[in-house]
Formats: sequence, structure tokens, C-alpha cells
Amino acid sequence: LKGEDYYNLFNNPHGIEEKNLVIIMAGGQGKRLQPFTSVLPKPLIPVKGKPVIVHIMNLFRVNQLNNFLISINKKNKILKSYLNELKANHEINYLEENIPLGTAGALKKIDKLTKPFFIVNCDNLFKINPKDLLNFHTENRNNLTLVASIKKFNIPYGVCEVNKKKGRLLKMKEKPTQSVLANTGFYVCDPSVLKYLPNKRSFGMNELISTLQRKRKKIGVFPIKDIEWQDTGNWPEYMKTITTK
Repeated sequence: LKGEDYYNLFNNPHGIEEKNLVIIMAGGQGKRLQPFTSVLPKPLIPVKGKPVIVHIMNLFRVNQLNNFLISINKKNKILKSYLNELKANHEINYLEENIPLGTAGALKKIDKLTKPFFIVNCDNLFKINPKDLLNFHTENRNNLTLVASIKKFNIPYGVCEVNKKKGRLLKMKEKPTQSVLANTGFYVCDPSVLKYLPNKRSFGMNELISTLQRKRKKIGVFPIKDIEWQDTGNWPEYMKTITTK
């Protein structure tokens, strides 16, 4: 299938056609969630009574973004079987990986796109409107926009600021809190970025971003609050997610 073939996927209950493709990366092995993922694939991990991939799809569907392409491991028959059950009400297309291609490698199989497209990892939950992200991307004329969440970390040590030339202590902060912007694995890309994908089989989004930076392409950052992103891809964060109201 080519890019244009992915557009007629879901019926739009509001009669508004949005042709921005939504790619869900669901081909990972889920090593951080072992032994759970020895039984079920990571996209089917339950969160509040529904698989995480259903939560992700619903985030887009309620905002009239209904064109989905799901990248899966070709051997993952359990995930494909579950998604096939949804075909009673929806049409779903797959991008099957014979071997792991990385978070950006699967994009090499897509062409003929004319509009910006979304990429989202299958283990992240968001409480934002994807259209706000799309508008931000378009208004700023970015080649790629990544969603970053504000995260605060408590460092359990005294942190020393040192004069490097003289080796003297300038200041010490006892157990400080540090704020960072963390990449959430949620992106909007222009179709033009596809031409920067190399021929190598496996290629990550971090490598694509580095390539675009070297080419001096415009990369935007869409900041969101800590509470607007939940990572279900590791045990501590997953337990936090299912216990948070």
C-alpha cells in the first residue's frame, strides 16, 4: 500500500475528513515490561479496562483524526488478531516489519504523502488535543515537531558546582530538584523528512532528528505538562498509571 491508500480508514462520525495520517509504532518487543510481554504484546497492556493502543486511537478519533497505520512485528499474531476483531466497525491497515526497523525505519515503506503526519509510540498516553499539536507544527512551518513533557527529578545527593581550573568548590546544593523537557515519543512530521531516511535497515527517531539538525531543518518542541503524559512502557510508570485516578 502507498501513502494515499491509508487515508480511507475510519468512518468519521462528524462528517469532517482529516487526511493527516496517524502512525502508531507497535512493533517493539516490550523488554522493559517483562515478564508481562512474554504473554501479551506491549500494545495490549490493559489500562483502566482497555488496551493502551485503544486509548491512543481514541485520542485521535475523538478529534476527527481517523486515518491509522499501525506498524507491527510480522510475528506478532496476537496483536494482529486483536486488531482484526476491531475491523467489524473499523478498517485497519498494517505496516509489517519482517525484522526490527527502529522507530523511524518503518517510515521508509511510506511515500506519496502530501500532508503532515503523526507518529506516536504504542506505550504512551496523552491528555492533549492532537489538533493543537498539528496547528503548532503548521503555524511554525516546522519540518518536524516533537512533544516534550516537563519532568522534575529529585537528586538525592549534594550537587557541587566547581571551578574547573582551580578545583575549588563554588557552591553546593543539597538534594536539588531539576526540571527537564523529556521527549515523549510523539511527533508530527512533514512528508519532506522521508527523503532523509537512509538505506540502512534499522533507524531511530533520534537518528532522524540528528540528520535533520545537520541539514539545518526546522525542528520544533511542543511542551506539555507532566500530568498530560503517562509512559506505560516500564513497570514503575505503568503501576503509577493504573493507580492514578
